[in-house]
Amino acid sequence: MKRVPRESVVAIEGEVKREQKAPNGYEILPARVEVLSEASQVLPLDTTGKVGAELDTKLDARFMDLRTERTKHIFAFLFFPFTA
Repeated sequence: MKRVPRESVVAIEGEVKREQKAPNGYEILPARVEVLSEASQVLPLDTTGKVGAELDTKLDARFMDLRTERTKHIFAFLFFPFTA
């Protein structure tokens, strides 16, 4: 199978198997994978947070930066005191 870019849309059929090492405790053993819509562009920053980005890039792609756990936690912490 060819490499599918992040943010592409895929359909996967297969067997769901309990696996302690997998995120959420389950994994899929694929029998069929279909790319429904391939992402048309390379993302401006890494949404997993594993690769850093310059501040200008983060500000230009704020909608994506908010997907990272670190950034979500910062905004949740800043917002929480005002909702109590």
